[in-house]
Amino acid sequence: MQVLQFKFWRVTIAIILTSTMNISEAQELLYTKDSHLTQLKALATMKGTSQHRAINSLKQKLKNAAPPDPFVLAADTFDFGWCRQPERNKTLKDLSSRLEHQSSFARDMAQLYIYTGDTEALKATYQMIKAWSEQSTLFNAYNLRMRPEEADFPGKEDGFCNRSWNMMLDSIWQTYGLINFSQVYLTLKKHGEAIALKEEQIVNLDQWLIDDLAAAVNAGFHAWTRWADAHPNSRAHMRYRADNHIAWSLAGLAAAAQATKNRELMNYVVLGTPYKGYANPSHLTAFVELAINEQGEVYDEQVRAGQHKGFFYANFSLWATLHSMISAKSFYSEVEKSPEVKSPLTSVDAKLEAGFTNYASRVSSNNKMHDSKEKTDPAFFSFSYKLASGWLTKSKTLCASADAKKEQHIWQTLGSISLATLPCDQKPIEHELN
Repeated sequence: MQVLQFKFWRVTIAIILTSTMNISEAQELLYTKDSHLTQLKALATMKGTSQHRAINSLKQKLKNAAPPDPFVLAADTFDFGWCRQPERNKTLKDLSSRLEHQSSFARDMAQLYIYTGDTEALKATYQMIKAWSEQSTLFNAYNLRMRPEEADFPGKEDGFCNRSWNMMLDSIWQTYGLINFSQVYLTLKKHGEAIALKEEQIVNLDQWLIDDLAAAVNAGFHAWTRWADAHPNSRAHMRYRADNHIAWSLAGLAAAAQATKNRELMNYVVLGTPYKGYANPSHLTAFVELAINEQGEVYDEQVRAGQHKGFFYANFSLWATLHSMISAKSFYSEVEKSPEVKSPLTSVDAKLEAGFTNYASRVSSNNKMHDSKEKTDPAFFSFSYKLASGWLTKSKTLCASADAKKEQHIWQTLGSISLATLPCDQKPIEHELN
């Protein structure tokens, strides 16, 4: 194939999560190496490839695009709305859903621009984030006077579906919007001149992304961490430290730090150093030590077993943790020159290796599910194993687990998998190290 013609001109040396890693902190796509993107772009020009089909799908999405429709609170305060059809502009569920879907569209358009240079796609990307940054109401738990140590806030009600403490805990799901809009910001920062954006406009987006959206996710994160700080002997303490909500909070904050090059925020995610006056006890290294055991079993698997969704939530947590790892590795760029992060990231890498290896055979359907009543199609998570195979030190063989589903589109973080990860039969061309 055309894209392979320059593969063997010199010896290839991989740069995957080792002490010799050297990755640009300003890569085009948050979770895709630039060297892989070059190969994917070549594939996207070839008719009949999944990459070419994905580009055409995004072009159609641009053609049919609806105007931005940010959430604007139309009530005195938020309702939860998680258990019913959410009322428009009144519930956290409505906010989270619209933020996820509209930021996903903006991320898709950023992806389309990166592949094709279509400035109409870039304009659509900007218009979406601009509307949200200027008009939206976000859910910041502190603005609702949350008292995390007491699991309380004014107007708190009993019952999961009401204005319960779960509303504060689930406010972290704004993290999907944070991840998607972080990609959007990164693309506009690098290419905004193509649509005549001024530096002031980029600065405004940076401030909104960090001071508003990341702050809202971090406030929800504190509902977990600060409650655990205050209740170290509680039976629920482990859940508040190892649940998938922690993984996804970290992933969103890491994406924002990566896109904006915010070292204070990234250190807070990875090392737990103070950010806005609070040291993070559930930083990435501490989280994986609790959430993934030496056999690669993820905490959520047993907790959710009674719902027959243990496999789902285990892989859901791994997916988010992998994103945090990639963001951190990309941000710190040369691990051997950053002693303070080398050891923690090596530890996280090892735990992720164990986790993905543990579940890989079930994703590829080579082994039966441990729970015969598991409600999840294991092949759904094939995209995560494709991604892991390109980033984890010893996990190139994981890509075989991804063959079950070759074309997927993931709303929350990656968009088209065909445009985010190399095909399993495609040998990566890694940057040569001098």
